[in-house]
Amino acid sequence: MLQLKPRIIELLKCEVGNGNSASFWFDSWTDFGQLITFLGDAGPRQLHIRRDTFVADASRNGDWTFPAARSENAQALMIALTAVAAPAACNGSDIYLWRKTSGEDGFYNHEDDSSKEVSL
Repeated sequence: MLQLKPRIIELLKCEVGNGNSASFWFDSWTDFGQLITFLGDAGPRQLHIRRDTFVADASRNGDWTFPAARSENAQALMIALTAVAAPAACNGSDIYLWRKTSGEDGFYNHEDDSSKEVSL
């Protein structure tokens, strides 16, 4: 099972709604994948966000809350998040999506019969 973990990470993406269940560091909720991998072990210290934090905890009053970027990757993340709305209760629960296996780009929600897609 542990050997499958890297493969599962590649196949699973989180569409953030209220941000209350999506892990800030360990779920793939941005185009950068797992942020702990993208920013490294120093990421939590650089962004002042604990390793056990949920995405919702990285925002306040509808805005992302980050200190000044201290690395190029942190700056890239902050730039990318300017185009992403911060989580909000009115957005509903976070949704986990599986990568399509048919060779098509995108992800689908296995619980949704209409196979909701999210662009990569």
